[in-house]
Amino acid sequence: MSSRAHLLLLRAVSLFLVGIGTAWAVTGDPVPLWEFDLDKVGYTQPNGKSWIYARGLHEPIFFLDSKTLAVTYPVDNSHVGLTTSESPGGRYVFATALLDVGSGEVQKQGTWGNVFDAFAIAPVAGSRLVVLDRLGISLYDKSFRQLARISHERDTVATEGPPRSPQSRKLFPDVNIDYRLLKVSPTGNTFVAVHSGGHAAVVYVLDSTSLDKITEVKQSTMISFSSDASDTIFVFANWALGLPARAQLHLVPFRPPERPSSTISLNDCGEPKFVTDHLLLMTGPCSELLLLDDKGQQIAARDLGGYRAANLGPSRDGSRFAVDLFKVKPGSSWLDRPPKLVDGRLVVYDTVRLDPIFVLWPRPRSSIKYRGSYALSPDGNLLAVLRDNRVMLYRVGN
Repeated sequence: MSSRAHLLLLRAVSLFLVGIGTAWAVTGDPVPLWEFDLDKVGYTQPNGKSWIYARGLHEPIFFLDSKTLAVTYPVDNSHVGLTTSESPGGRYVFATALLDVGSGEVQKQGTWGNVFDAFAIAPVAGSRLVVLDRLGISLYDKSFRQLARISHERDTVATEGPPRSPQSRKLFPDVNIDYRLLKVSPTGNTFVAVHSGGHAAVVYVLDSTSLDKITEVKQSTMISFSSDASDTIFVFANWALGLPARAQLHLVPFRPPERPSSTISLNDCGEPKFVTDHLLLMTGPCSELLLLDDKGQQIAARDLGGYRAANLGPSRDGSRFAVDLFKVKPGSSWLDRPPKLVDGRLVVYDTVRLDPIFVLWPRPRSSIKYRGSYALSPDGNLLAVLRDNRVMLYRVGN
């Protein structure tokens, strides 16, 4: 190769690198700050249906605060000295480990109910945990000390603080609350619990610091699992009949200044998530991200180029959010081959600009074998990822 040809090649390469510099910074494989193996704290992979329930846990990893990461996982009863239940899957229970964000070391461990029980766990304000099981809802501090509890038998047991008023002791009817509809506001000050049956539902709005009922809202429309809540509004989406089918977003205000409930049609974007108390993101099969205000008016949108989005998780301050992106490879009814999720990635976006700032690729990249769970730190600068029995912490950027 002549010197002139060599110079032209170097110039072309340099121009190419300049052109992809930003993309490489986003799509390169990052190295975790630390990794933690859950086998060290008794992680056990359940068998059969128990594994399906264990993997269906709504929020298995989250930041309790800027210094504490909580991970919930299945363990064998014999490891924690509990009596094995006679119910299916009674051999396994859920446990939670609190990890130090700086070092990845275990700070505290606690054990909850059987994996076959209706179970949900979520972070709320004040570095506290809300835990829902078949019998009610409990509030715990970082040492796993129970602060208050609401049972489903029309009774509230407070283990800390002043006595409750008689009115606050009759919160729930004598039925179970749907664990898939436990939704915490972005501030963590409010959460909702939903009793949904038939074609009607009751939305209970609770104060996360005391479990006191703020209000309840009765809905004549059946509430889907695609729902969320802020400190003032409960939203849920369902699908209107017709061709093509369209997602309808229902906004139900429950705090002053109150306004009438409203319904908005949003094509096929049917998964709502509040990123702040007044900003709502919509994802779903629509291959785009929609940013709405708390009245349902569109503020911004970003086309995802044929990718679908799911499992959106914002940082507590609302500055960033993480989301699963993937494509669907059509199946074949003739070959009895179901559709396949391919080319998956976990992307962190800036909320204001809807620009990607961090990408994590699953392995293998060609196909999604298991999409793990993840959470952003309160300021959005750290990303925790749970894949099977391994926790990884990444720095997203300042």
